Amino acid sequence: MFEFTKLYQEAKPKVLRYLYYQCRDNSLAEELTQETFYQAFLSLKTFKGDSKADTWVLAIARNVYLKHCRKEKHLSDEELNLDILSAPFQGEPYEALKTKEEKEEIVTTLHKLPEHYRTIIIWREIEELPFDEIGKMLGKSPSTVRVLLFRAKKKFREIHSEKHG
Repeated sequence: MFEFTKLYQEAKPKVLRYLYYQCRDNSLAEELTQETFYQAFLSLKTFKGDSKADTWVLAIARNVYLKHCRKEKHLSDEELNLDILSAPFQGEPYEALKTKEEKEEIVTTLHKLPEHYRTIIIWREIEELPFDEIGKMLGKSPSTVRVLLFRAKKKFREIHSEKHG
């Protein structure tokens, strides 16, 4: 099988990033990440190895997030905190501010998408997961995932261009 501690160390950044992009709240993303790994630990015996272990954990993270949404019925729209996304920046302060504003716009636009589109964009474009892995997690074929990604990107561009007109 695999060592759970190693899985946690390797997959935690992906899971945390995914959950942050979904809920836009650092504290909630941390809490849901912990719940994800708790559920993964409880479900270790069900992992068949059909996909990579971190992909399996991302699927659990999605289920934890959806369960949270059903329970809460809405998420607070707290002020965006992008510290979790920020990498060290070299260069002029103006460029750093511009980059932060661009990230805020992207995350805000991303959050306006339906959850299934948001998930596919995050998993493919941000986490760079292969189409077959995404398909396994969603119970869809890789070609269906490609179509959904195309539609998600189209919808993203529509929402983003409405704002920037």
